Amino acid sequence: MDFDLIARSKLVRMAPRSRPENNMLAVIGDSRVAFGKDVATPNSRIHTARGPQFWATTLSRARVRFPLEYDFALAGTNTQELIDQQLAEVLACPASGVLMLTGTNDITTAGRTIAQSLTAYRTILAALLGAGKLVFLFAELPQTGSVRSMAQRGHLMAIRSYLKYTAPTEFPNVVVVDAWPDMADPSVSTIGSRQTPLVMRSNDHLHPGPCGAYYMGQALAAAIDTIYPPRDPLAYSNADQWDAANNPFGCVNENPAMIGTGGSIVADGGGAMSGSIADNYYLQTTSAGGVTGVASKVTSANGQITSQRITLSGTPTSTNPEVILEQYGSTVLSRVSSGDVLELFCGVDCGASANLKGIMAQLRVRVDGTYHYAQAGTRDTGTNYLPPEAWSGVIRTPQLTVPAGILEEVRIGLYLSGYGGAALTGAVAFNNVSLRKV
Repeated sequence: MDFDLIARSKLVRMAPRSRPENNMLAVIGDSRVAFGKDVATPNSRIHTARGPQFWATTLSRARVRFPLEYDFALAGTNTQELIDQQLAEVLACPASGVLMLTGTNDITTAGRTIAQSLTAYRTILAALLGAGKLVFLFAELPQTGSVRSMAQRGHLMAIRSYLKYTAPTEFPNVVVVDAWPDMADPSVSTIGSRQTPLVMRSNDHLHPGPCGAYYMGQALAAAIDTIYPPRDPLAYSNADQWDAANNPFGCVNENPAMIGTGGSIVADGGGAMSGSIADNYYLQTTSAGGVTGVASKVTSANGQITSQRITLSGTPTSTNPEVILEQYGSTVLSRVSSGDVLELFCGVDCGASANLKGIMAQLRVRVDGTYHYAQAGTRDTGTNYLPPEAWSGVIRTPQLTVPAGILEEVRIGLYLSGYGGAALTGAVAFNNVSLRKV
């Protein structure tokens, strides 16, 4: 395909659509968005908290979906390599929208000029818009400028200035997303990020950690909310139960509304756990010595939403302490069959926290003795942190197809994790846990 010819055309000045054709977004770019997926773990489909995809989905309350099949981002990609390696694939995929972040590898490619970078951007944007895609374009992000030369810093700022100020004029239908104000230190003249390693990954000048990805996702979600209509997937009543004949789209898990206090505290992984657990749920721990957890039931002001709150404190004595709210058993197992495509949703309200390392929703199935996972969020992020401020949303896992074979287990797990030796504080409330067949 002659992308340069498309770039010279005026196809980009198409009339904007009032509503996208679907709620799927593809991803193109470099490692800063590629790290939002985990393709290395066997039998797993994972959106990690190190990418804006997880946070934008969560903070927009699951208005959109980033299918892993349409995440074409590759580490090390510059703008020309994106044209050569990713553009044809994203143009051919059915996703209505495209998330794009690339540019930093242009500044480290020997001999690559600012003019070449901007020409490549024009080629990419013209091709995407000409194909009818809705484009969410990240303006460049701050880095630790001390590892960049003056020329490289200038190249990066030229890219950012073009994307933020000029591209929207040349391509009016592009949605520019800017997370720089929340991630940069305004007093640093060398494009530095603030609060390293809180915003950026520890010992890394370039890649956002979960907190930095949160700020990226927050900016992206604000744009998504203006374009994509709400698609609330949560079950707000226990009447929304799966039945093959009468409600094939209902929840296959029990008690999505989290009613009652008949659940159990198991906590055989240590820690001092107490309080009340919703019916059909279990509170479990792993390596949680030194952690105190109080489980309580809370109800929204209008009385319509019941949440399971877990308040954490103490100083963990192990490296990766975890507290897990689970559901499993014969009922959910009886409602799932080989070939079913499952998707897990969960409302979450996270209060201000300190040293909260991970939050994750996990769907796990065991077939013929082998586990298969769909996960959204992160359990262990190394020396990184979740945002310390309060936030809320709907966590949505990637879709998981149940493999053929003997189905032995279907398990939902909602994970919270902290740091060994770091005082942990925080309260997280989960609500309306909804496992559905697609």
